Amino acid sequence: MEDFYRQYPKGAPDRKEVPLSSPRRVRDLLPYLKSPVLDVGCSKGYDVDYFSRHGFQVEGCDVGGGAVERALENYPGRSFFVHDFERGPAAKRYNSAYAFDVIEHVFDYPRFLENIRSSLNPGGALILATPNVLGLRNRLRFLLGDGGYFKQIPHIRYFTPETLGQTLEEAGFKVLKVLGYSSVPLPVSLCGSLTAISEAIG
Repeated sequence: MEDFYRQYPKGAPDRKEVPLSSPRRVRDLLPYLKSPVLDVGCSKGYDVDYFSRHGFQVEGCDVGGGAVERALENYPGRSFFVHDFERGPAAKRYNSAYAFDVIEHVFDYPRFLENIRSSLNPGGALILATPNVLGLRNRLRFLLGDGGYFKQIPHIRYFTPETLGQTLEEAGFKVLKVLGYSSVPLPVSLCGSLTAISEAIG
């Protein structure tokens, strides 16, 4: 996995639009971001730059040194560092953190979440975005016998709205809401992408 992330930034496309490709989702999460903010899984650094330009004090971290090097090259005025939350908490505490499309790549996700919680001040917000394995498009894939999507590497973990909320609660978070996003209006259970907003307890 570490080898993958060392190579990942070299082939990953540049993204210049708003985080998560969704202005609506960004508007929904902005009220929960409070500086200092940590971007967990910052990749090339575009989200750190976006939120920094919108008035937040943001730092980014990634498990891969290659990703952090690319982020520093792209945004030399921003703060980035290498860190793996499966191995321990960050060296300082933050008032909020977000991890966009990260948890589905994590093997030991309970420890990952517990170490993020230990890196937040009490009441600090954690915002997680991840695909919904039971989204309408995925249900159709199941129905049509197309399992190729679910063999993608390094997606190693899949969530539904219910299991995402339960996972956060077991890690010591209070789930405030789980929102669903799709290109057309759908119930949360059928949306292709989820965003859980939670609060660190204790």
